[in-house]
Amino acid sequence: MSSTQKVIIFQPVVPHYRESLFKLLANSSDIELLVYASSKYPSYPPSVSPKTNHYLTLSPPAISLFSRFFFQLCFLRLPILRNRPDIVVISGNIRILSNIPIYIYCLFFRIPILAWCHGSSVNSNSTSRLIRAFYLKLFTGLILYYPQEVERYVSLGFDPKSLYASRNTVNTTSVLNAIASWPSSKLREFRINQCICDRRVILYSSRLTSSRTADLEHLLSVANILRSTDPSILFVIIGDGPARSKIENSIALLDLSNHVHLVGALYDEFSLAPWFLSAKCFFYPGTVGLSLIHSFTYSLPVVLHNRISLHNPEINLFRDGHNGLSYIYCSPSSAASAIRLLISDPSIRYRLSITARKTVFPSFSIQSSADSLLHCFRSINSGNLN
Repeated sequence: MSSTQKVIIFQPVVPHYRESLFKLLANSSDIELLVYASSKYPSYPPSVSPKTNHYLTLSPPAISLFSRFFFQLCFLRLPILRNRPDIVVISGNIRILSNIPIYIYCLFFRIPILAWCHGSSVNSNSTSRLIRAFYLKLFTGLILYYPQEVERYVSLGFDPKSLYASRNTVNTTSVLNAIASWPSSKLREFRINQCICDRRVILYSSRLTSSRTADLEHLLSVANILRSTDPSILFVIIGDGPARSKIENSIALLDLSNHVHLVGALYDEFSLAPWFLSAKCFFYPGTVGLSLIHSFTYSLPVVLHNRISLHNPEINLFRDGHNGLSYIYCSPSSAASAIRLLISDPSIRYRLSITARKTVFPSFSIQSSADSLLHCFRSINSGNLN
């Protein structure tokens, strides 16, 4: 077998937060990487451009079938006669029907096929979990997000040698570069220009979609409680979307315009950095995901609800009282108490900030994520799973 592995990865899209990971893999000397994705996929951000990512080939937008199943044309890129891959990786989403011909292709040519996926789904029930487990056992191996998920799948009867943790993360290098671009003098000027020098900033960042309206209304309820005892409180919301006008109306109705600031959408790390560096904590009232790691990378403690089953796998990195604080689910008063404690006690905030950063570095840096995937591919290449 050649010392260079040809690895083909199929993804719904390649969003901006995955771009740096794939670039690290593509630059590895023993990997020939090809990534096939759709230019658009329902409810996903658009793919990055192939012009700046030589490993990437985009197909037309994914086809939605009854809004429940999806079909991607990128499976047609699989080579038949020659230059077949050594490893194929697909999304573990059972609703992507175009994964079926890819699976048959790998079965026919005896090519190892891995499913890359969450260890669990937020909205799953016992029946769907059973079906999903049966489906995932069909693959050569699974690439899960975090070591805790690997441990759980071992307890479900999966072969530990077939399980890998990709250590899903954000582009930590980009965050560190952005932090370095904002020295104290420049950051002070930013705070003066934004009139936040004497404000206690609580940060929230996400797309303002209709599905997050309840979360944002919850945030406003918390802001309404806190402003009664602390006039310096300021909730900064980064993001845009169809729910923005409704949130603006709620802000006006509650007379919170001096305590809730809608920044709009910010995508580049340099523009995001001063807000993260100016905040006392990050507050996420909904289902938290990569925002948790993003905040930790800025040494920013996170306040989130305690219904663990409603969070994405990134919740495995959260430790209540160590890198953030939790509050009672759907309780604005409990959330307000947690935020009040965090912003009013510098010693607690400092301790949680230090631990937040240590949570990410070095174990969940973007390089560690790339190294984990390379280890997976090399293990399969050597014939020794895991």
